Amino acid sequence: MSDTAACFALGSAEVPRSLRWRAWTMDDEFHLAARRGADHVELTAYPTGRWRIDTGGEIGRWHRPTQSLPGWTRGPAVVLPGWNTATVDQGKSAGEVTWIPAAGEGRVTRVQVWFAIPGAEERRWRYTQPKTVQSLMSFSLRRAGSVRLMWDEEPGPDDGLAPPEGVISVSTDEAGLPSFWEIPV
Repeated sequence: MSDTAACFALGSAEVPRSLRWRAWTMDDEFHLAARRGADHVELTAYPTGRWRIDTGGEIGRWHRPTQSLPGWTRGPAVVLPGWNTATVDQGKSAGEVTWIPAAGEGRVTRVQVWFAIPGAEERRWRYTQPKTVQSLMSFSLRRAGSVRLMWDEEPGPDDGLAPPEGVISVSTDEAGLPSFWEIPV
């Protein structure tokens, strides 16, 4: 049973452009997951600083990096190219979906996860974010602070290569943090 849960996706209910991503908390754990049929990916961020990523039975482990700013740690990102046109998998816990507008041509949408320790100064952190970054959702953890999801558009990959097969590819960004890339279907 989750303490708090919310869903987001790219596009609109009429024209979904991504999987439905579900974010939730359980005590001081933060979870982020997406599913299409039997394929799934789930991030679990434990208050100890361990991160567990399950991609259909293959488990990856990361340790929470050092703070990016006093009290704030940049976490994994979800990159939504908007290629998917299949109906969003509503799963067992459909509920409301917060829809993010699809990015423009040649661009992708990045949903960035941020972790804040208790008492972290919001104003100072928000000041460091580009003006185009928008708040998506936030979650309070019982004793470990809070989690914020922010989104923005950025240039898409220009390598022209087809992405690997599957629903979601997990890779690391320039800072060594995991990124979840949706794959076209």
